[in-house]
Amino acid sequence: MPTRITLICHAATRATRSAAFPLDEPLEKQPASASGTVTSLRKVDRCWTSPALCARQTAATLPFAPVIDSDLRDCDYGRWAGRRLRDVQAEEPEAIAMWLTDVSAAPHGGESIANILQRIATWLEQRIGENGH
Repeated sequence: MPTRITLICHAATRATRSAAFPLDEPLEKQPASASGTVTSLRKVDRCWTSPALCARQTAATLPFAPVIDSDLRDCDYGRWAGRRLRDVQAEEPEAIAMWLTDVSAAPHGGESIANILQRIATWLEQRIGENGH
């Protein structure tokens, strides 16, 4: 039987509303319910969440018992965390250009996109292996 993975994005935060690199911040507004999301899902055998506060708050609206998995954490944006993209662009245009064009670049001193992709690929391989596929 094939493995099906459904990804659910966390609800809005200050960073998502202001086009900023995220911090570990709460949701702007606690969702009343995720019943529409739940009814669209088929059988759920396992549920994981990022350790980020906004992800845990979003997961709490679902009728599952999510396991917090640090491999699902957001990118480490280093010194850009909490800052608006346009402000960083104005101060460090070359660094933003490098970050946007080279997946292995981490001019902010944090994690590169290539590192995130490898982390998530490893996570997926481990989960698919758990199901015998």
